[in-house]
Amino acid sequence: MNGTMKTAVMTGISQVEIQQRPIPVPAHDEVLVKVEYVGICGSDLHFYEAGAIGGHVVEPPFVLGHEPGGTVVEVGKDV
Repeated sequence: MNGTMKTAVMTGISQVEIQQRPIPVPAHDEVLVKVEYVGICGSDLHFYEAGAIGGHVVEPPFVLGHEPGGTVVEVGKDV
């Protein structure tokens, strides 16, 4: 699959931009999922507001959202 996708990128504390990024190519042991829905949870909010949760610090740019649902559209050769 070629092209670009929209991503919610934390560019700084309390700063988010919607950016177009290249669609990744799955590695031999990965799948590519066309994301149809994504959740923003408490950890995303902590990262957005403070840049960290306890000792886990993120460095912008950082893509938010890690609870996706979608359709597998490509598979690596070893999947």
